[in-house]
Amino acid sequence: MQRKIIMILHPISGDVYVNLKKIGLIKRKLNLNEKEIHAITPYVADAMFMQENEPEELEIGIQNNLDILKTGIVKEVWLYGSRISCSMLQEIELCKKLKIKIVPKVATIRALLYKI
Repeated sequence: MQRKIIMILHPISGDVYVNLKKIGLIKRKLNLNEKEIHAITPYVADAMFMQENEPEELEIGIQNNLDILKTGIVKEVWLYGSRISCSMLQEIELCKKLKIKIVPKVATIRALLYKI
């Protein structure tokens, strides 16, 4: 059985360490409990090794995610967190354009998503 590839989107800016830890916990939970999906978080590596306060480096990280979405391998994006970051907004807009399913996984994001 080929698993469905989903991309987890979660804000990173602010307290980067805490947000990366949250993303790691989400990914671990999905890996252990959702056997039919393959959850990817490609931006985590960029966040760990690039400076978010450097606009050029931030833009490279965002573009890397957008490039992955454009390949067509990602079937859904799952949204987590308490807010929609600027990079998440760009990714959501591209998903809408590419008709990639957007799944808000927390109530806060669900409410925000309907305002976009």
